[in-house]
Amino acid sequence: MKRLTSWLCNSLSFGGRLQLISSTLFSLQVFWCSTFIFPVAVIKQCEGIIRSFLWFGLGDVRKAGKVAWNKICRLKAEGGLGIKNLRTWNKAANLEHRWDIVQRKNSVWVSWCYQVLLKGINFLAVQVTSQCSWQWRKVLQLREVLARSLVFEVRDGLNLSFWFDPWLHGRSVMSRLGFRVRYHSGLPWNATVAVVISNGAWDWPMNTTELQEISGLVQSIKLGQGSDIIHWASKGQSYSCKAAWNAIHCSHPKVSWANMVWFPNCIPKHSFYIWLSCHYAHRTMDKLQRFGVVGSNWCIFGCGMMKHDGRA
Repeated sequence: MKRLTSWLCNSLSFGGRLQLISSTLFSLQVFWCSTFIFPVAVIKQCEGIIRSFLWFGLGDVRKAGKVAWNKICRLKAEGGLGIKNLRTWNKAANLEHRWDIVQRKNSVWVSWCYQVLLKGINFLAVQVTSQCSWQWRKVLQLREVLARSLVFEVRDGLNLSFWFDPWLHGRSVMSRLGFRVRYHSGLPWNATVAVVISNGAWDWPMNTTELQEISGLVQSIKLGQGSDIIHWASKGQSYSCKAAWNAIHCSHPKVSWANMVWFPNCIPKHSFYIWLSCHYAHRTMDKLQRFGVVGSNWCIFGCGMMKHDGRA
């Protein structure tokens, strides 16, 4: 709020405010977004401050904007202003901690998690209980989002959980077969993929029909040399905030007029007003009449004499 009040004395256009939001205001919360999962109330308050500054130049004004916030928080190619949805951005930035855990990063925090919180249990399998702290519960709740973007490259199988890691074509053996087959197979719950690898080749126990079925699925998985590797989204890729954002944010259809509004060396002020026109967000006489501000939609240019399409 202090940073916002220092800008109020300047005569900023909509385009100027958008530039400040994108370059400065949004970057102020990057550290906190990557460190904590914000409560919903905090996210709403932060988005309210950004929204108020965009439309009114003030930090906290409870008035409606000209365009819905969910439309603003879209890519420019999708008809938005490129402002990131704070809740989705918070999840994307915070996924780095889950990535560090599955990668077993050499850090004090990751070592503490494995020794104190996990205690030998696979990270993707540990249960959320009432004894979990609020922050640890938030860490565990985002595991499903993380697992959808992980790609496992099986090599020696020593670092991958046989039952719980989604190494089998994007799914775990447990999710495919259920808990009952674990008891029938005779394999321990903490078994690694290495128990079904012998001399660099697959060697599956055939004591259950379910495992026989799985043994046929893994033939297309080629074993490599060395230690197992976990990739992000595709082989050779690692985690980044941008990659996480692209993986979890909701996409929308692209609009045909985006390149007309946003192009290299465009004037932000002019582009913003054209963007408002594309969303039929200007206070035209038709809208003012519907709001009860004026009694007629007629103007000196004869606009009120023309039949409109109802979207103005």
